[in-house]
Amino acid sequence: MGQQQQQHTSSNKQTSRAIGSQKPGGGHLLHIFLAVLLVVPVAYNNLSILKYLSDGRTTNYADDRNEPTRKTTTRAKPKIAVMSSFVPNRNVNPPPRLNGDYFDHIINKACYSYIWGYDFIFNTTYGFDDTYPKWHWLDFGAWNKVPHLKSRIRDYDWIFYTDTDFIIQDIMRPLESFVNEWELYGKKSVQLFLPTDRYGPTEFLFSNFAFLIRNSNFGHSILNYWDDFVRGICKNGSLNETKDGEKYNWYVADQPGLWYAMMRAYQDYFPDHVPENNYPLCNETTGSLDKHTPPWNDFFKAMANLTKGSTGRELDRVPNDQPYIYSSAPNELRSGMALQLNWGTREDFVAKHIGGAFALHIKHAKKFPPGVVAELDYCRNLGCYAHYDELGELKIGCGDHIYL
Repeated sequence: MGQQQQQHTSSNKQTSRAIGSQKPGGGHLLHIFLAVLLVVPVAYNNLSILKYLSDGRTTNYADDRNEPTRKTTTRAKPKIAVMSSFVPNRNVNPPPRLNGDYFDHIINKACYSYIWGYDFIFNTTYGFDDTYPKWHWLDFGAWNKVPHLKSRIRDYDWIFYTDTDFIIQDIMRPLESFVNEWELYGKKSVQLFLPTDRYGPTEFLFSNFAFLIRNSNFGHSILNYWDDFVRGICKNGSLNETKDGEKYNWYVADQPGLWYAMMRAYQDYFPDHVPENNYPLCNETTGSLDKHTPPWNDFFKAMANLTKGSTGRELDRVPNDQPYIYSSAPNELRSGMALQLNWGTREDFVAKHIGGAFALHIKHAKKFPPGVVAELDYCRNLGCYAHYDELGELKIGCGDHIYL
């Protein structure tokens, strides 16, 4: 309350005490008249409501406008999209449908997006136009995420890409809470938030079942280099580990392409932090990238001071200009991005960390934690759904939002 308002309030209280101390008598009306002359301007200035009691005292019922003017401290909320996809294999006729076991995964992500006001983008299109070579490996893995991300990244501040078999366990935690924590710890150059499969301090490679990427020049560089990998870095492609018709091999899936893109973008922005050409080069004999004893972890180890950790003390040790944040192991207080449950898991490790995990990479809905199952029912009560209609088209929505 300003000085003038304090003076007015003081005068008001003094007036009240003066009126209350008078005995009824011939001067009573005069005292009331004088009190009114003093109080009315105060009431006008303070926009107060005055009530006169029968014994001559006044009570001031101040409304909200008596409070000091408050300036808003609310910051603009980042615009975020959650993205996922299912693209039927073009070599299968009729095109396969999404397995119904994954409907719960989709409802979970649609519900999460609905609660926090994010756009939920579910892609079912091939994504590659006629400018792309007809590499047979583009039907492996989820290469489609590259054109899908490139087509939408400029519409948002961040895009959270998730595989179909990925669920949010803590749907009450918004994605911007991670961004806010990085800012709190002085990490204002983050461009890519990554999961972790192995938590050793020098094990930097990961499964890209989920990642949060920023709409920035650096983020665009990652996607552009990833797109170069799709098109073929060398004359015979990129890794070129399989021949047409051979069984799926993860080396020719989209995952090594993201690793390569991260190496190249880092080299461009931090040339003094890495040796020259700190990324795989084309082998003139094979016409494809030198594998350099995949999966290329040595290139990441060569990045000066690259440090893992996304929360608490681990985050504090991360250099302030580091563009990549690697997820910490979940705990009860703070959570990393997600817990990998589809491969390489140990029961004791899962039991220790699953309760604090923000999200889970988990294929089978029958194995969802009880809390996730219960909240799926609440999500359905909100009107969230994922199913095929009578025409065989996939439909996804939540509340009054139709996502597909």
